Amino acid sequence: MLSERTIINGLITTAGLILGPYLVISMLEANQWPLLIFGGSAFLLFVFFVVREATCLLPLVGLAFIGKLRFLPLDFSTVDVFNLVVILYYCITYLGLKQRKINGGPPHLLIPIIIIVAIVVYHDHKFGLHVMGGAQEGSRPGLFIIIAIATYICGINISTPSIVSLRRLPWYCVFITFLSTVPFLLTTRFPSLTPLMYHFTDAVNTDAYFASNAAGTLEDAGVGRAGFTAGIGAVTQVFLISYFPIYTWWRPDRWFVAILSILCFILVVSGGYRSGLMLFFFVTFVGGWCYISWRILVVVPLVIIGACGLSMVQENHPWGIELPTIAQRSLSFLPGNWDEAAVENASSSNDFRNNIQRVYMRDDMYKSPWIGNGFTFDAGEAQALGDMAEKHDTFDRYYQARAFIYTKTFHIGWISLYDAVGLIGCAAFIFLGLSMLWMAGLWSFILNTGLDRSSPLFPLKVWLFCNISQSLFGYFTVFGNFSTTLPSLCVYAIVVVHLNKIEAEDSLRDHALTHRKPSDHIRAGRLFPA
Repeated sequence: MLSERTIINGLITTAGLILGPYLVISMLEANQWPLLIFGGSAFLLFVFFVVREATCLLPLVGLAFIGKLRFLPLDFSTVDVFNLVVILYYCITYLGLKQRKINGGPPHLLIPIIIIVAIVVYHDHKFGLHVMGGAQEGSRPGLFIIIAIATYICGINISTPSIVSLRRLPWYCVFITFLSTVPFLLTTRFPSLTPLMYHFTDAVNTDAYFASNAAGTLEDAGVGRAGFTAGIGAVTQVFLISYFPIYTWWRPDRWFVAILSILCFILVVSGGYRSGLMLFFFVTFVGGWCYISWRILVVVPLVIIGACGLSMVQENHPWGIELPTIAQRSLSFLPGNWDEAAVENASSSNDFRNNIQRVYMRDDMYKSPWIGNGFTFDAGEAQALGDMAEKHDTFDRYYQARAFIYTKTFHIGWISLYDAVGLIGCAAFIFLGLSMLWMAGLWSFILNTGLDRSSPLFPLKVWLFCNISQSLFGYFTVFGNFSTTLPSLCVYAIVVVHLNKIEAEDSLRDHALTHRKPSDHIRAGRLFPA
């Protein structure tokens, strides 16, 4: 008699023999929908029957993915897809099958979220009508903010994932970051692969491709920036500083961590972003403070000495060493004899942002100061401003600034926040960020109270604290986009809430163990036996 396992294996094999050739033929005919439907169905089955409660962690893994997968429909990003999967899993498993009530989570997170979503819906109450096009554009950010907030509500109502899943979460994120940057590295080494890779992901080195076609080099094309390279270094440094306490790096068995950290620094510098370099040291400082408190200040003189050494290398060129132009752009804010092209490129970036800020404060800041202006704009007017900026701009680049302001691409964090949701939304966003820092361990790390470094989840708390701190600090000081930062905070908030649930349960268990009666030691079957 055939066993159940044999029958299931036979059905799977038969389905594979039928679907396999059909999917290959469809792909060769440039018809991607059968493969997408099959892949999506297989992924949903994997989520419902294998991932299960750990589904609430998927959006954070998707957030670590660099670039976009171009075969996803409707120009969705990876985190957008995972957000929808979390909502679907919760609605079917918990609302449909288990019929559980919805819990809004901690009030100090729920209240600012409700305020923000109310403002977004007020401005964009027709968000579903213009998402795919039309005269009005800019509705997608409002829609995806609402989806991210719905994901947060669904994610915190899913049962808390296992300790093993939570401990492995940063490892998954680092792995996904490295995996998603492989196309960029390949197209940097082999530029001819760029058109092929671009069918699957936009994480390719187009500068190298165009430079190779022009029979030149990247330096000939000007001072570019390698965000993917800097991203690898930044993500790895956060992981290292969180999972390997900085006071252990001097030990011989931890020298590899110090070497990896130096490599991360090189990657960040070679990315060409001054902001990336600043956030690199900020994260190192914050992560070190979590483990050794104020003693992390000892590292500051070493950083100063290292900066002076880099300036001297560029000034004197010992042994013929000269830093690449893209690296000089990252370091151009330091004293030194830097390449004029790198300095000018960095300076023009500052002038560009200052011009946007000047024009916005003069012409737009008074509009809707309390609840902002939302995200939508008229496509025709945006095209007209773009033409004016290209053909008839003024000497102070007024129309260039107007074009960026009108299309809501401010490149400045506080303006992006203020223009979208106004002063009321600004207060709610700041309160949300501070609440998340507090829940992620602000009082434990800064005030050193209730600190339990022996906990298996302590490195995860440091990792979350570093990432949230970096997001908020970078948002207001370097570059901020409200439509992407708020959804990412909602994703982090899911994990923070689950960690606090675990801590609350542990606290209750410890309290019960402390106050149990002597008779509990001899009664069998009690919750806390001797």
